[in-house]
Amino acid sequence: MAVALGIDASGAACSVSLTAWDGQVLIARQEFVERGHATHMMPMIAEVLGGRHDVGAIAVGIGPGSFTGLRVALAAARGIALARAIPCLGVDGFRAQRAALPPDIGPVTVVLDARPMAVPGDDPKHLPMVQRFSAEGIAVHEPRLEPVDALIVLGTLVGQRIGSLAARLNAPAIELGPVRAEIVAALGLADLAAGRVVPARPLYLRAPDVSVARPAGVKR
Repeated sequence: MAVALGIDASGAACSVSLTAWDGQVLIARQEFVERGHATHMMPMIAEVLGGRHDVGAIAVGIGPGSFTGLRVALAAARGIALARAIPCLGVDGFRAQRAALPPDIGPVTVVLDARPMAVPGDDPKHLPMVQRFSAEGIAVHEPRLEPVDALIVLGTLVGQRIGSLAARLNAPAIELGPVRAEIVAALGLADLAAGRVVPARPLYLRAPDVSVARPAGVKR
């Protein structure tokens, strides 16, 4: 029986799972880590695989999220997929968090950002990353930067800001934990069955907050 390996490290956890082709979760592991995703990820993958050679696909979370965590998970997934000559499927965090909710929850907006978040009329620099879903769980648009004005707001990387944002909107809020690998695997398998393959590349909706170091003695 072929199985799918699920991997995610886009948030404050490393998550790895093994899912049968029929959707049954065989094993799932999640460890919360503030830093050191690389140290935790490979031992977790080795534990979950347990020497199995029947992995037929890998599904990996592509974010948005932690720059380092994403790179670690993507490098691991691509490397294993290349070595085994199997598909490597990308799954974004917006879909994964919506899929973690009850199907009858209604229309929602998934918010994934760690910056101060904006409502209509706020400074555009504070726009959060959002994706809206219909009551049927279908994405209304692609992930994008825009103000939040939804009836239900969901967040995973925003910490306490999700509560303050919901209060400003007078809307209920649900703070979700990190993306789980078993959900990533389930969505990846569904995409594969439908012939819809998302490349395993990091999803960034804005430029990384980094600056290039200047050589010593070079003035600005």
